[in-house]
Amino acid sequence: MNVNVIIGIIMILSFLGMVWYCVKGLNLMVGFAVMATFWTALALVGNSISPNSAMEGKSFIDVLTYVYADGPAGYAKSILVNVFFGAFFGRVLVDTGIASTLIRKVVELGGDKPRITMGLLCIVTAIIFMSMTGIGPVISIAVIVLPIMLSLGVPAPIAMFSFMGSIMAGIFGNIVNFKQYQTIYAGFNPAAENYTYNDYFQMGVICMVVALVVVLIVANLSMSKKAAHAWAAKSFTVSDNAPAISWISVILPVLGVVVFQIPIILGFCLAGIYALITTGKLKGTYSDICRLFAKLFTDGSIDV
Repeated sequence: MNVNVIIGIIMILSFLGMVWYCVKGLNLMVGFAVMATFWTALALVGNSISPNSAMEGKSFIDVLTYVYADGPAGYAKSILVNVFFGAFFGRVLVDTGIASTLIRKVVELGGDKPRITMGLLCIVTAIIFMSMTGIGPVISIAVIVLPIMLSLGVPAPIAMFSFMGSIMAGIFGNIVNFKQYQTIYAGFNPAAENYTYNDYFQMGVICMVVALVVVLIVANLSMSKKAAHAWAAKSFTVSDNAPAISWISVILPVLGVVVFQIPIILGFCLAGIYALITTGKLKGTYSDICRLFAKLFTDGSIDV
């Protein structure tokens, strides 16, 4: 059997092993380091047996530098910066109450109809996660959305499926995820850097809508026609609502990039400031405001 085929099979098996590693909830950064080391060893062994033009003229140290120095630097240059600012903005939406207010308004609009309410919740969740990122916002939204669905009689597996599916749909249009994939693909094809979010936006929205439709169809077909109803979902207080003028901040980063073509990091910052101002959270002395931004960014980093 060709040595390239053998190494390819080993790489696929090791990738499946990494999937198992992730599912077990083990430390991802350590797992990535182990995988990088293992795949580097495979590349060196394979090149020694069947030389590859991609490694021509590269010494052992050059290979190590490419994997352990250039790789992390390139990753941090684009992905980590965008991810952290996206998580910062997600934390702003959670802490200002904008995300929870949108969800409460959707519940009021859906009334006592579980299927309609579930559909509206999924649509709002998908829109929210076009900009939000980080596990913290996911958990924060989940503890609001899932109890509402359960209180309306939506079975727990369907509630979880529809919620996670709506997040997945929103991620199709998520600009932070786009930047991650763009950086990864640019490692294989530098021309990928020329493919901007504006070029992708239309396709991303189409994918988002298709995914959301599929999720809602599967969820509705799976629901029992005799769902029990409880009305605990109407217990929210109006005093906790964020003002309507602040709601647009959810999609401001995307609008800033698509319409005004501003840098996404600046878009996250401006949208976050707008959300804080319109909800009355940006107040106090200069030092208080600095501490607020530091806390939001730190909480967002922890979410990542």
